[in-house]
Amino acid sequence: MKLKTALRGLLLDWLADRDDRYYWRQPNGPFTPAQGAAVLIWQPDGKLGDSVLHTTLVSSLFSQRPDLRIVVVCAPSLQGFWERIPGVHAVIGATTGGTTARAVLAAVGQVDVFVSTEAFLSLDTVRFMRSVKPRISIGLNVGRYKLFSYSIADHSYDHPRRHVTDRLCAVCELLSLNYQTDSALKDVASSGLTPRVTLAAGVPHVFLNTFGAGPHRTFNGDTIDWLMAQVQATCPGARIVFNVPGPERDAFAQRHGVGGTPDLMLAPPDMSLWELTALVAQCQAVVTPDTSIGHIAAALAIPSTVLFHDSHYTTIVWAPASPLASLVTPLSDGDVNNLDRVQGQAALQQTLRAQAA
Repeated sequence: MKLKTALRGLLLDWLADRDDRYYWRQPNGPFTPAQGAAVLIWQPDGKLGDSVLHTTLVSSLFSQRPDLRIVVVCAPSLQGFWERIPGVHAVIGATTGGTTARAVLAAVGQVDVFVSTEAFLSLDTVRFMRSVKPRISIGLNVGRYKLFSYSIADHSYDHPRRHVTDRLCAVCELLSLNYQTDSALKDVASSGLTPRVTLAAGVPHVFLNTFGAGPHRTFNGDTIDWLMAQVQATCPGARIVFNVPGPERDAFAQRHGVGGTPDLMLAPPDMSLWELTALVAQCQAVVTPDTSIGHIAAALAIPSTVLFHDSHYTTIVWAPASPLASLVTPLSDGDVNNLDRVQGQAALQQTLRAQAA
């Protein structure tokens, strides 16, 4: 496996024409895309939280340059998400081979500005760029390759990095535009509203998401009991809406007494992305491990408490970009349940009092 990784790295460096040292090229001045220029946003990794963050870039482009043709290339699982975002001219699912490049060229012809949101350069990205030949290419996170005309990264991987919103701001400045922090998600959140995700009016709701990607980002029973007690003590009239994986719903309801009181309810199973967004939009506060729901709450300007399993990624790169987000770091890295409960209690009280106000 180490040999395979090493050979892959050598191939990437050769294909991307890397210099013989690490370097970070800086923008040498803003430019103005031509009328009707095609701007392609490349996000093939399938991360919903990243997509939510990048909606601010689309909003900034569309509000100031509605003439631009914005194309999003993403994982097929996110096509339905991007298709509802205002200002997006076309959404294309990323596939292997030359299919994606051919679809892009058929949709817009020449790509004028290519923005890669990948954290690390992939062979698919190199092949795609060499097929579509964009006039200008911007590396939002990856910057040491000559493949990109401009690098937004201004540091090595081993040093503190700019938050993604700072990088998105730099992209807008390159395009002679202002970066706007408002997400288009606010405008379309209600489009996923269905009867099963419609909450009762007049009752404050706290959305408590119980899981993330892997057991290290999933609340255990003791943590959930503690979070419930904090919510009930601070907001005694609130109803808690639990988001629980489908196979665990019955056991969860029995353990935590969901269904025995109107103050506790389960979110519907198998929600679509837009149903989930519509449900979160109706809540007055959100509590969640570090996952996409924290970014959805931030985009919708809902007070939230986000609990991390690793202190390194709390405020640096992908943390929810909102003054209403309270971040809780672990006492020791590796498990979200190793939270500092003093810090957690303060964060929850700040979130829950903000929703009450």
